[in-house]
Amino acid sequence: MDEKNNSFWFAGENKIQCEFTKLVSPVIKIGKFYVGVIELMPGMSSVELIDEGSDSVIIKTNEGLMKRSNITLIIEKGKVIIDLDEEYQAGKMLTTRAHFQSLFTVQESDINHRLIISALQSPGFLGFFNKKFANDRMGKAFLHAHKKYMERQS
Repeated sequence: MDEKNNSFWFAGENKIQCEFTKLVSPVIKIGKFYVGVIELMPGMSSVELIDEGSDSVIIKTNEGLMKRSNITLIIEKGKVIIDLDEEYQAGKMLTTRAHFQSLFTVQESDINHRLIISALQSPGFLGFFNKKFANDRMGKAFLHAHKKYMERQS
């Protein structure tokens, strides 16, 4: 991913008021973690973990089916990095594929969360509008959901 050439769909960050140890414990339970985060996204009225593998989760929402795969989790002193590929089928009209990277780093008494969503593919008429106009709204919603979930864990 090359941020200098803007080859990403969304890049943003926020501060999470959370101790580092309170961050590490939930992300290790990746299925529970993503269900907890996704159910805090706008418009979600039902979120259910369907399947969890060593590097994947399948989550059913009121909007459709979310498959997160190739999940890698790196935990270092003061830093957590999560990379994953997502395919989200929202009804019959919209399927998106993208790569997500979350970087959580300790900064003073808070955690800085940097989220990058790249390689977005969203075919069709609705996909065109999704790619062109939904990046800021969706990216910020993901950041906010992560923040809210992690701060509840503290």
